[in-house]
Amino acid sequence: MKYPTFTFGIFVSALLFAVSLSQANAQTPTQPSTPVIKPRSANPLRGQWSWKQFDGSCNETLRYQRDGELLDISEKSISKWTYQISQSPSAAGFYRVLETLISDNGKPDCAGNLLADKTLTTSAKGNQEATTQDRTRSRFIQLSPAGNLLLVCSAESLNACFGPLTKEPGENW
Repeated sequence: MKYPTFTFGIFVSALLFAVSLSQANAQTPTQPSTPVIKPRSANPLRGQWSWKQFDGSCNETLRYQRDGELLDISEKSISKWTYQISQSPSAAGFYRVLETLISDNGKPDCAGNLLADKTLTTSAKGNQEATTQDRTRSRFIQLSPAGNLLLVCSAESLNACFGPLTKEPGENW
């Protein structure tokens, strides 16, 4: 049996979290600072973060490790990335994170997307070959004031985000 009140409560909590972050950071957005790996002891992302879709159908886990690697597990997708994080958040409160794909298993993530962008190219002999594009992406992350929740956004705005992800207790990877 589904518990619509509980699901609604999670939705309201996420909405309030996003509103509180946008009010706390209601400054004029500026260009994000250049990504630089922060000192290991000061990296606010380090650790394991998790998120579950409202209907419970899919889990997302991000493990930001102290060595600059990110393990991203989403539905059936498992991928490894290197990451760099800006030294400090922008005036709008976002850390810019530059992620470069190391490997993935070719399976779909929670949204049904595949990481591997295959492009057909024609070789000198006229054969069609599939090649994988360089996979580097920028994401913008906003942390709650307590540092235990984060939003992952595709731009320095709360308009295209997922989360909040909750920091899991335990080892600080």
